[in-house]
Amino acid sequence: MDLHNYLRKLRRERPLHLTLLDPGKSDTTTIGRLAHGAAQAGTDAIMVGGSTGLSLERVDAAVLGIKAQTHLPVILFPTVAKAVSTKADAIFFMSLLNSSERRFLVGEQIESAAMVHQSGLQPLSMA
Repeated sequence: MDLHNYLRKLRRERPLHLTLLDPGKSDTTTIGRLAHGAAQAGTDAIMVGGSTGLSLERVDAAVLGIKAQTHLPVILFPTVAKAVSTKADAIFFMSLLNSSERRFLVGEQIESAAMVHQSGLQPLSMA
Protein backbone atom coordinates (compact mmCIF):
# COMPACT_ATOMS: atom_id res chain seq x y z
CA MET A 1 0.00 0.00 0.00
CA ASP A 2 1.31 3.46 -0.86
CA LEU A 3 0.40 5.01 2.46
CA HIS A 4 1.49 8.51 1.50
CA ASN A 5 -0.94 8.68 -1.42
CA TYR A 6 -3.67 6.94 0.60
CA LEU A 7 -3.42 9.60 3.32
CA ARG A 8 -3.25 12.43 0.77
CA LYS A 9 -6.40 11.12 -0.94
CA LEU A 10 -8.26 10.94 2.37
CA ARG A 11 -7.00 14.40 3.31
CA ARG A 12 -8.50 15.89 0.15
CA GLU A 13 -11.88 14.52 1.24
CA ARG A 14 -11.79 15.39 4.95
CA PRO A 15 -9.54 15.99 7.94
CA LEU A 16 -7.42 13.00 8.96
CA HIS A 17 -7.37 11.42 12.37
CA LEU A 18 -4.37 9.39 13.55
CA THR A 19 -4.26 7.67 16.93
CA LEU A 20 -0.96 7.45 18.83
CA LEU A 21 -0.49 4.36 21.00
CA ASP A 22 2.55 4.13 23.27
CA PRO A 23 3.83 0.60 23.98
CA GLY A 24 5.74 2.02 26.93
CA LYS A 25 2.51 2.96 28.67
CA SER A 26 0.27 -0.04 27.89
CA ASP A 27 0.64 -3.79 27.48
CA THR A 28 0.06 -5.53 24.15
CA THR A 29 -3.50 -6.63 24.99
CA THR A 30 -4.48 -3.09 25.94
CA ILE A 31 -2.79 -1.66 22.84
CA GLY A 32 -4.80 -4.05 20.63
CA ARG A 33 -8.04 -3.17 22.42
CA LEU A 34 -7.34 0.58 22.11
CA ALA A 35 -6.53 0.19 18.40
CA HIS A 36 -9.78 -1.70 17.85
CA GLY A 37 -11.73 1.06 19.61
CA ALA A 38 -9.96 3.75 17.60
CA ALA A 39 -10.77 1.90 14.38
CA GLN A 40 -14.44 1.64 15.38
CA ALA A 41 -14.44 5.38 16.10
CA GLY A 42 -13.12 6.15 12.61
CA THR A 43 -9.41 6.81 12.99
CA ASP A 44 -7.48 6.59 9.71
CA ALA A 45 -4.23 5.04 10.95
CA ILE A 46 -2.46 4.04 14.14
CA MET A 47 0.87 5.55 15.15
CA VAL A 48 3.11 3.56 17.49
CA GLY A 49 5.75 5.25 19.62
CA GLY A 50 6.22 7.97 22.16
CA SER A 51 8.31 6.66 25.03
CA THR A 52 12.09 6.61 24.93
CA GLY A 53 13.83 3.42 25.91
CA LEU A 54 11.39 1.07 24.18
CA SER A 55 12.77 -2.29 23.11
CA LEU A 56 12.27 -3.60 19.61
CA GLU A 57 10.46 -6.61 21.05
CA ARG A 58 7.91 -4.38 22.76
CA VAL A 59 7.31 -2.32 19.61
CA ASP A 60 7.04 -5.47 17.46
CA ALA A 61 4.49 -6.92 19.89
CA ALA A 62 2.46 -3.70 19.83
CA VAL A 63 2.45 -3.55 16.03
CA LEU A 64 1.39 -7.19 15.75
CA GLY A 65 -1.29 -6.65 18.42
CA ILE A 66 -2.69 -3.72 16.46
CA LYS A 67 -2.66 -5.64 13.19
CA ALA A 68 -4.48 -8.54 14.86
CA GLN A 69 -7.29 -6.18 15.92
CA THR A 70 -7.57 -3.80 12.94
CA HIS A 71 -6.89 -3.48 9.24
CA LEU A 72 -5.60 0.06 9.68
CA PRO A 73 -2.12 1.07 8.56
CA VAL A 74 0.45 1.20 11.36
CA ILE A 75 2.93 4.08 11.29
CA LEU A 76 5.94 4.17 13.59
CA PHE A 77 6.49 7.35 15.57
CA PRO A 78 9.92 6.40 16.96
CA THR A 79 12.24 8.26 19.29
CA VAL A 80 15.19 5.88 18.90
CA ALA A 81 16.53 3.73 16.05
CA LYS A 82 16.53 0.53 18.10
CA ALA A 83 12.71 0.68 18.29
CA VAL A 84 12.14 0.66 14.51
CA SER A 85 9.93 -2.33 13.78
CA THR A 86 9.89 -3.74 10.27
CA LYS A 87 6.45 -5.15 11.07
CA ALA A 88 4.85 -1.70 10.65
CA ASP A 89 3.65 -0.26 7.34
CA ALA A 90 5.45 3.08 7.46
CA ILE A 91 7.58 5.34 9.61
CA PHE A 92 7.45 9.04 10.29
CA PHE A 93 11.03 10.10 9.67
CA MET A 94 11.49 13.07 11.94
CA SER A 95 13.86 15.12 14.05
CA LEU A 96 13.03 15.93 17.64
CA LEU A 97 13.62 19.66 17.45
CA ASN A 98 12.68 20.19 21.08
CA SER A 99 15.92 18.47 22.14
CA SER A 100 19.38 19.95 22.49
CA GLU A 101 20.96 16.50 22.14
CA ARG A 102 22.59 15.95 18.74
CA ARG A 103 21.57 12.30 19.01
CA PHE A 104 17.87 13.18 18.77
CA LEU A 105 18.35 15.92 16.17
CA VAL A 106 20.18 13.75 13.60
CA GLY A 107 21.93 10.77 15.22
CA GLU A 108 18.96 8.43 15.48
CA GLN A 109 17.95 9.20 11.89
CA ILE A 110 21.46 8.43 10.62
CA GLU A 111 21.53 5.19 12.58
CA SER A 112 18.19 3.98 11.23
CA ALA A 113 18.26 5.27 7.62
CA ALA A 114 19.89 2.23 5.99
CA MET A 115 17.69 -0.21 7.91
CA VAL A 116 14.53 1.68 6.96
CA HIS A 117 15.61 1.71 3.32
CA GLN A 118 16.39 -2.03 3.28
CA SER A 119 13.29 -3.04 5.24
CA GLY A 120 10.69 -1.72 2.85
CA LEU A 121 9.14 0.51 5.52
CA GLN A 122 7.65 3.50 3.78
CA PRO A 123 9.21 6.70 5.15
CA LEU A 124 6.74 9.54 5.58
CA SER A 125 7.77 13.14 6.02
CA MET A 126 6.33 15.06 8.95
CA ALA A 127 6.14 18.26 6.89
